[in-house]
Amino acid sequence: MTLLLTFSRGAIKAGLVALAVYLALGRPWGLLGTALAAIPAGAVALVSAYRADLLATTEPTTTAAVAQGHDLALVVAACAVGAGALRALLSGLDVRLEQRGERARARGRGGRSLILAGGVVLALAVVAGAVALDVPDRVGRQYERFLAGNSLSTRAVGERLTSPGNNGRLDLWRGALEGLSDAPLLGQGAGTFQILWAGGRNSDFDAVDAHSLYLEVLAELGLVGLVLLAVALLTLLVKLAIRARGRERSLYAALVASMLAWAVHAGVDWDWEMPVVTAWLFGLGGLGIAARRGEPTQPSGRPLLRGSRRRSGA
Repeated sequence: MTLLLTFSRGAIKAGLVALAVYLALGRPWGLLGTALAAIPAGAVALVSAYRADLLATTEPTTTAAVAQGHDLALVVAACAVGAGALRALLSGLDVRLEQRGERARARGRGGRSLILAGGVVLALAVVAGAVALDVPDRVGRQYERFLAGNSLSTRAVGERLTSPGNNGRLDLWRGALEGLSDAPLLGQGAGTFQILWAGGRNSDFDAVDAHSLYLEVLAELGLVGLVLLAVALLTLLVKLAIRARGRERSLYAALVASMLAWAVHAGVDWDWEMPVVTAWLFGLGGLGIAARRGEPTQPSGRPLLRGSRRRSGA
């Protein structure tokens, strides 16, 4: 519900990508119990928030809008309490599912084959449903409208969610690529996109950022900068994905999914520049790929500190 009320199309889509990645990598035993508890309550809260039309305007602080917000807060609180109570009642289901999973792993390949077969059936069902609902054609039409349409509605903020307009992003992305063509290897220099845009723009609005981390890095730092950025991000994502195995897979899958959501959204917006949005990525990523307990932390047998040899001898 909070994500809906941001009315950010990119953030919602990035969140859905992260959820799908987490479920695929983490495969938590508590998924069934959580879904039974959270989906009905979440649906009620989501529908209530969507219907709170006064909160989806440019003036959400009027007396009527505040009253609507109070009513919505009560609904959300009731949904949260109901979901928590139902989740507590279903906690025993997690234990039984985990026990069955342990027995399946003990059987070896047979258990894995059953899981694989279930995944294939689920994937085929999703594809069949998408074809039946004409999803590919609808996506194609929306993509064409994204390329053709520029502006978004300013009357009702909530209309952003259903509007396919690119909101000037295509012009910004083209401007970044034009800057890359002039200096493809090293770029124009850090922080120069605003100057590039002011000098060669074809639109009447000012811009400081390219609304894409990767295209802005290409324009400002060239191919060298993009390669360095890719090495930094892929090192975190790949290493954490490799560690998303065994009993700790849910934890590492959550880290991978969260970082992937950041990486996807950074490709279509500029808020990656805010420390509060990005600092956690490298903090948690560094902790996640650090050596585990029992792994060697140094290549030789020398003590890390000189005093440690004397302490070990004592």
